[in-house]
Parts: sequence; C-alpha cells; structure tokens
Amino acid sequence: MVQTPGAETRRVSVLPITHTPPLAADAITHLKLTPAECRLAGPDDAEHWVVLAELNRFSWPGHDLRPVPGTQSCVHGSLPQASYRRIVSAFLAFDDAVKQGRSEDRHTTQRDG
Repeated sequence: MVQTPGAETRRVSVLPITHTPPLAADAITHLKLTPAECRLAGPDDAEHWVVLAELNRFSWPGHDLRPVPGTQSCVHGSLPQASYRRIVSAFLAFDDAVKQGRSEDRHTTQRDG
C-alpha cells in the first residue's frame, strides 16, 4: 500500500495478494512471496502471490474492505521495507513491459489520475 502524499483524502495504491497460483502464461503478472513474507503478510503461511497486473487506487478505507475477524482493522499484516522494495521493483518492471508492448496485459493495469 502506498499513500498519495499531500492528498486531502487518504488515497492509496494497492496490489492484491492471492493464494491462487498464476497460470504459466500469467507468470509475468504475479510475484511469489517468500515463506517469511507470507507469514508476515497474511492470516496464514500458505503460498501467496502479488498480482502485479491489478493495481487498485482508492480512498482509504475503501468501501469493499472488511475488518479482520475480531478486530476493527482491515490490515492483515505488514511486510518489511526490503519486501516492499522488491514488490515495487517487480511492479515497475511489469508496468514497463506493458508500456513497451512486451506483455499482453495492457488492459489490466488500473491507474487513475
């Protein structure tokens, strides 16, 4: 999650994390988290992938976010700075591939003004 600096409302950019492994053809659109990252990021330590092709931007908290059971928070966990940098780097590489026509997933990267 990245907060837009200086914004009056809290706008965030979020890449979803899923348990569903990508199809071979979609490997460029996903980044597999390490086992240590999985333990930190979510409610379990099963395998997780960051979906690089589904950047979402919205006001925080979004209308579709639900609290973690038994809490008031919708945050399941957090990742260390090194993991964050790895995810950002993978997203930027994917985005560059889309812009240069090396990926068929041009339509899936969502960005708003």
